[in-house]
Amino acid sequence: MKKLFGFVLVMALGIIIILSLQANPEFPAFGDVDLSDRISIRFIERDAMGDILYGITENLESGAANIVTAIVVDHGHLTPGGGFPGGTMIASSILLLYLADDQFRSKVKTFKWIEGLAGSFYVILGIIGLLVSGYFLKNILPNGVIGDLLSSGMIPIVYMLIGLKVGSEIAGVIDHFLSEEETI
Repeated sequence: MKKLFGFVLVMALGIIIILSLQANPEFPAFGDVDLSDRISIRFIERDAMGDILYGITENLESGAANIVTAIVVDHGHLTPGGGFPGGTMIASSILLLYLADDQFRSKVKTFKWIEGLAGSFYVILGIIGLLVSGYFLKNILPNGVIGDLLSSGMIPIVYMLIGLKVGSEIAGVIDHFLSEEETI
């Protein structure tokens, strides 16, 4: 009965989220967004005298398309972040599995393995950037055109590694916390 209630609750929440996003004017259909509503006109109308032209400028020196990204990792992407929130969503899914099923047990060794591997790859990418350009985590991949999906160089790789590391660490903590409860 508890599994059925959990399933119905998750499905109801999913339907509510989908319906609220479909009717929400803040989430228009793909391709229907007016960029001037989302990006400052000053950013879009920069001239070619060393400024960024949205959809035109290629391979910026640092690659950063906004100040937040420049501070975070010194090369640009379409958004300024995502690794940590993505990792917390991964861990939240593990927590929901524990809450939905009393018998669920995750493989903690897998979490430790993923966390170690993601952290190692992060450091390796940083060292490669250091060796190639003299800066830790310096972008070694082409940046592309500002505004295109693949306009970010290494940043999606870095954020995926951060997401996996954070998600596996928090999921391991959740597992440890909930399995300690049984031994007492």
